[in-house]
Parts: sequence; C-alpha cells; structure tokens
Amino acid sequence: MKKISKMLLSIGKTINKNRKDLVFRLSLVGTGLFLSTTNVFAAGVDEQAFKDLIDSFLNPLKNSILYAIPAAAVIAIAIMAMRNFFKNEEQKEEFDLIGKIIKTGIIAGLAQSAALVLKIFGVV
Repeated sequence: MKKISKMLLSIGKTINKNRKDLVFRLSLVGTGLFLSTTNVFAAGVDEQAFKDLIDSFLNPLKNSILYAIPAAAVIAIAIMAMRNFFKNEEQKEEFDLIGKIIKTGIIAGLAQSAALVLKIFGVV
C-alpha cells in the first residue's frame, strides 16, 4: 500500500510540474500574441532629440574605445612579461614570449583598425 501511495504522489508531482510548465509557456505565448497585435502610438515623440540624447551618452564611449584598445594591449603585454620574468629557465624556454607579444599586437592592431574604420564611416 505504501508503494502505491508513493508512486501516486510521484506521478502527481510530475503532473503538477508539467502543468506549471505548460501554464507558464502558454502565458508567454499569450503575452507575445497580445503585444504583437497592440498598436504603438508615438506621435508626440521628437525622434531627433531622442537620437541626440542617446548620442550624447554614446559618443564618449565610442571615443574611449579608440584609447582603450591599445591601453589594454600594453597592459596584457606587461603582464605577460612580468609572468615570464619570474619563471625558471625551463619554463622560459617553453613559453614563447615574443610570439605572444606579436600576436597580442596584431590582435590589438586589427581591433583598433576595425574600430577606426567603423568610426570613419559613422557606423559606430
């Protein structure tokens, strides 16, 4: 009798869990359908003023990216050099410091040039 009651309780818990999942999913679908059919009215919004407001926050971030990329590369190279300085001779031979510095410089150069090209064309 105890086995049957435990089995029925586990089945009930599974059904409740599945039912909760189903109700949650249906509510999400219903909300999505409602929002997709709702009309949005923005007649009184000045779009240019809104764009200017957003640009006033984003322009300093865009400009700082041009300085952050080389600074991050220099910091990364300094950390690699310091780690290499404290290694013993066997570990120094295994670790290719010059290769890592060159790769870091290439990646920073590509990121910098991509950011610069995007800024020139006004994408970012």
